Amino acid sequence: MDEYFSARVESIGAGGAGVTHHNGLCVFVPLSAPGDLLRVRIKRMHRTYSYGEIVEIEEPSPMRIAPRCPLFGVCGGCSLQQLDYRAQCVSKVLIVQSTLSRIGKMAHIPDIYFHCSPAFAYRNRVQFHKTGRSAGFVERTGTKVIPLEDCPIADPGIRHALQERRILIPPDRDRWTVYSRGETFLSEAGTNHGKIQILDREIFVEAGAFFQSNGTVLEYLIKDILDFTLKADPDRPAADLYGGVGTFGAFLQDYFPHLSIVEENPAAAPFIHKNVPAAKVVSGTVDQWLNNAPDLGFAVADPPRTGLSALTRSVLAKSGPPFLVYVSCNCATLARDLRVFLDSGYAIHRILVYDFYPQTAHIESAVFLEKGFVR
Repeated sequence: MDEYFSARVESIGAGGAGVTHHNGLCVFVPLSAPGDLLRVRIKRMHRTYSYGEIVEIEEPSPMRIAPRCPLFGVCGGCSLQQLDYRAQCVSKVLIVQSTLSRIGKMAHIPDIYFHCSPAFAYRNRVQFHKTGRSAGFVERTGTKVIPLEDCPIADPGIRHALQERRILIPPDRDRWTVYSRGETFLSEAGTNHGKIQILDREIFVEAGAFFQSNGTVLEYLIKDILDFTLKADPDRPAADLYGGVGTFGAFLQDYFPHLSIVEENPAAAPFIHKNVPAAKVVSGTVDQWLNNAPDLGFAVADPPRTGLSALTRSVLAKSGPPFLVYVSCNCATLARDLRVFLDSGYAIHRILVYDFYPQTAHIESAVFLEKGFVR
C-alpha cells in the first residue's frame, strides 16, 4: 500500500530535491521549495532515507514561482525552476556550508561569498541527445529523449538555432556538444574548433573538449584567481593542474614566467600550446607529474567531480605551494580534500561559490588556501 504524509519542506538538498522528515527518516522530494506544505507519496524507501513525490501543494512557499520552461519537471536539464533565483543562491550556500561541516568536519566555516549569474540564457556549452531528427534532453525520471524547440537557460545563439531548427544532427553519434558565445558557434556535428573571447583574451577551444559552460561567471572566477596571484612570488614556478585547454594558464602566464600546465587528455595539448605558448605542457596525470614537480609558489587545481586522488591530495597538502586555489564542481569531494589540507597547515583565505548553473543543483566553488607565511 502506498504511504502518504503531509509535511513542510525544510531546505534544498545537494541533489536539488527538497528535504523533509517523516517517521524519523529524511525524505527527499524533487521539485519542491523550502516552506512548501506538501502532501507526499513515498516512492522509494532506503534504510536511512526515502524519496517522495508531490501529490498536492497544500500551501505553497513564498519562494515558489512559476517555472519559465514548459518542459520543466519532465525534462532532466533543470531541477530548481520552481524557486526564485535568490532562494536558489541562498540554498547553494547553505549546501556548501552543511557539506563542509558534515564531511569536512569544520567547526568554524568562514563567510562564503557568492557570484551570481544571469538566471537564464547563460549556458554557452550544451550537450544534446539525438531523438530521430531532433536534438533533445533526457527526461527527468527515465531514459526517453525529449525533443527540444527551445531552452531558456541556453545561450541566445543556441536558443535561436533550436527555434529555427538549425541544430545539426550528427549521423554517427547519439550525443554531441554545441558551444555558443558572442559570434562563435561550434558543434561536434559541424564546425568543431574556434576561438572565444574571455576577458581580454582569445581562447582556442574545441566543441567536444571540456570548457566551462558559463562564460560570464568564468570571468569572475579568473579575476578572483588573478587577484590571489598578487600574494605569490612571481619568480617561483606555478602550475595549472587539470588544465584543460589552458584557460587559467592563459592568464597566469602574465604573472609567472615558469608555468606548467598539466592535463591528461592528449587532445588538449594543441590548444594549450596556442593558449599558453610560454608554458611547459605536461600530457599526463597530476599523480605522474608530482614525481618530478618543481618547488611551486602558486597553483590552481580544478579536478573532476571525483576530486583529488589520494596521492595528489597527500603530496599537495604536505609540500604544496604557499598559495593554492582549489576549484571544485563537487562540494562533497572538496570537503573531503579540504580536511586534509587544513590538517597539514593550510588556512582558508576565502571561500566563494560561483553559480555557473542557475536553475540546476550543480554547485561550483573555489577555496583560496595559503600556508607558511605571516600576514
